[in-house]
Amino acid sequence: MPRNKKKRFLFLLGMLICIILVSIGCSVASETTLSSITHITNPAELPEDLAKLKIFFTKYQNEETYVHITSIDMTDAKTIKLIHGGRRVALSPNGCYLAFSRLDMVEEEQRSGIWVHDLQDGTERKVIGWPESFNDVHIDDPSFSPDSESLVFDVTWLDDETTDLATINLDGSNLQVIDVEKPLNNFPKYSPDGEKIIVICSGIGEDPVPMGFQLCVMSSDGTKRELLTRTGDSHGAVVFLSNSQQFIYTESESRGIIKKHRDSLCIMDIDGENVSCILDWRIAKALAISDDGDEVIFDGSPEQGVTHELYIINIDGTNLRHLQYFDEFLEQWYQDEE
Repeated sequence: MPRNKKKRFLFLLGMLICIILVSIGCSVASETTLSSITHITNPAELPEDLAKLKIFFTKYQNEETYVHITSIDMTDAKTIKLIHGGRRVALSPNGCYLAFSRLDMVEEEQRSGIWVHDLQDGTERKVIGWPESFNDVHIDDPSFSPDSESLVFDVTWLDDETTDLATINLDGSNLQVIDVEKPLNNFPKYSPDGEKIIVICSGIGEDPVPMGFQLCVMSSDGTKRELLTRTGDSHGAVVFLSNSQQFIYTESESRGIIKKHRDSLCIMDIDGENVSCILDWRIAKALAISDDGDEVIFDGSPEQGVTHELYIINIDGTNLRHLQYFDEFLEQWYQDEE
């Protein structure tokens, strides 16, 4: 190919790639490559405020549920086995409780409930057990209020396959079922100021109808529900910045002819504006955000072959660090998971 034609071809190809990236709906903040990763082998290299942040990992093994809670520097860590077992584990903001959902046999029927594990004395108690059969109503996905004194969870009505939300105090008092715009409102999460709730929704009813499981935001009383995302196959792993005005989330999709799974770790304003993607990897799920809101701790994997590794990245997509000292623990932790 003549040199001028080759240059023109490469220019047009580059323009086409840019158009495709823009059409995805999420701009990449910066190019993050494997060669740009800093490997941290000693937690002493981390600043103190970041080192003391708490994260947790959950696994299900031999029909039992285990939770490992640890500081980023691994100096303050403990592993808990839930006495009653369960799923959908959440850690309270004050670090005192775990909430989880489970099924119980009541009068020879399976009924769903929400339980709390007290991390100080190791006791567990049922906060609410739904009176109707699991085949009729299912409650799940508990999450704590900012003051750690109440829970929000989803309520799925199996007859029409729609999901509302409900709130309840940790002592089991003041149950309130919130009638929310249908059909789906799963994995609710409060903003740190308690004024908003983000849920995974289907986006049905919007024009144009978005595909996949999207994110919706609403007021804490269930009103003013709005669609936030319109791209990707599914969304989740929402973590708010302390200002309550921005949040980190994962947008997942299958790409190419062979449908390879990819995760984009993104940041968005609470009103759906100013969207940017921090990085685009095979797996990327946010776990926590630094107190100053500048750094994200996430469980991820850049390429095939590794399932869980721990990383830190600035929210502008720079300074990617692999917490290599976590590798051995994570490999052992997940190796026998069901």
